[in-house]
Amino acid sequence: AHIVIKDYPAALDALDKASSIHGNSSDYITKKIDLLIKMDKTQAALVSIERALQENISDTSLYRYAAKIHRQFGDIDE
Repeated sequence: AHIVIKDYPAALDALDKASSIHGNSSDYITKKIDLLIKMDKTQAALVSIERALQENISDTSLYRYAAKIHRQFGDIDE
């Protein structure tokens, strides 16, 4: 069954609660980044990606998300 999420903030909150209980896995982080992107919170998504990489959570999808954001918005750091 495909679930369509309409309430992104509640979904983010639920993800944060779950990851605080079960530990931060790449699965939680990629779902969180996906939600942040859908909510147009690009800067927050980039921060989450950086934090994940600093915590040595390497998941190829993290790089895909980073590349997707940069393609969409160009170089954000300027």
